[in-house]
Amino acid sequence: MSPIISRFVFGMNWLASKEQQPSANRQFATSGEIKSIFAEYNESLYWTALVITAEAELAKQSVVNASEFDSTAGCVFHDWLTQWAYTATARAAVQAFSQPIHAAARCYSDWICNHSRHDVLEEHQINALRKLDPREIARDLDPLARTVLVFHGCHHASISACAMLLRVPRKYVLRAYCRALQWELESVQGHSQAKTR
Repeated sequence: MSPIISRFVFGMNWLASKEQQPSANRQFATSGEIKSIFAEYNESLYWTALVITAEAELAKQSVVNASEFDSTAGCVFHDWLTQWAYTATARAAVQAFSQPIHAAARCYSDWICNHSRHDVLEEHQINALRKLDPREIARDLDPLARTVLVFHGCHHASISACAMLLRVPRKYVLRAYCRALQWELESVQGHSQAKTR
């Protein structure tokens, strides 16, 4: 993916912002700070990659690959560093797992969406989802639905941004997210309610 498309997808024109800032201004994370955030959130980043790939080795390699994006080290705002780490990890997982995602997209050509809205997940929903074993999510959801659940549901990327990143028609991304929302409602929320009884 070209840097121009990448900046458009995530709405963060880091390079342009950097050029407008004085060099002495320390708004941007250093390479060491980026490595530190990957170490601090390693388990959670691994979970993110494992939900997408459903393969332990691919997930581990995705986290490693994302942590080595040093070419952008001078372009990541401190305030966005944690979110950037999750996005970079998810992008690395998608790059390693693109064929299954594209194959799954074809299943949504005739799928009917019955949601009027496709809201992102709220914090309590994301926290409940993160408590699940990624293998359980992979068992119940296809690769596209899992990936859109991570990008749109958890990381709040727009449906259009997801479509561009995944190179999948927007309507398929929307339908896959609809499927993921149905699953989240039935499985995750149902599981949480059963525990409180």
